[in-house]
Amino acid sequence: MISKFIDNLWRPRRTKHHRRLKPTTAPLAATEKLEDRTLLSGQDLVAFAQALTAANVTLYGAAWDASTTEQKALLQDGAQFLQFVDITDANRGLSGSAIDAGISDINDLHPVWKLDDGTLIDGSTINSVADLAVATNVAIPQSDDPFLKAIADQTLYSGTGLHV
Repeated sequence: MISKFIDNLWRPRRTKHHRRLKPTTAPLAATEKLEDRTLLSGQDLVAFAQALTAANVTLYGAAWDASTTEQKALLQDGAQFLQFVDITDANRGLSGSAIDAGISDINDLHPVWKLDDGTLIDGSTINSVADLAVATNVAIPQSDDPFLKAIADQTLYSGTGLHV
């Protein structure tokens, strides 16, 4: 019995062995059809924010105010390129720039868009980027390319992480 066991270890399996080989099939990746990889173009919100800045459109509000934060969030990555004036001071009181936005009371605090001609647009009427484009008369650019912010040259020393 032991010799039969040792023979099975050293000899290749026979086709009549009790463990039958399964028929081979092509892997799923080789047989499935790939879908069309068409690039989708979309709104370039960074370029839109830069166009708003070029058109001298300014957002007045408070950095800590939820309504103002929602207005900035409409522009996503482009919010950093927007002209924004905080009309509150460190104590959450109104600063001198609140008069430019037509706000005289802290209880009346809301985001205000100011156009180049001095027109004030209440932020509560702006619910989407399309609303902002219509109100400011600035078109939303379309783009296929993502925005990549330039990074200044970095000096990396040995033993430091190599990611920025």
